[in-house]
Amino acid sequence: MARAQTGGADLAILALGKLGGNELNYSSDVDLVLVRGDDVPLPAALRTARVLVDLLHRRTSTGGLYRVDLRLRPHGKLGPRP
Repeated sequence: MARAQTGGADLAILALGKLGGNELNYSSDVDLVLVRGDDVPLPAALRTARVLVDLLHRRTSTGGLYRVDLRLRPHGKLGPRP
């Protein structure tokens, strides 16, 4: 779905914290690190990341799916943000 909406940027998604350790519970946030290859333009990767995070974080009348935390990205708070 993200590929069709964003022009096809490929990202590797690393799950850390409780999700990465298979210990996710109801109140856990999802700690993700998104990594792009050298051949993937940054603007395309950021568009794909935004779509992904929006889908995971979307709130509906029945609640939300996940709280996404991207603060573990390379370069910390100074790194590119989706």
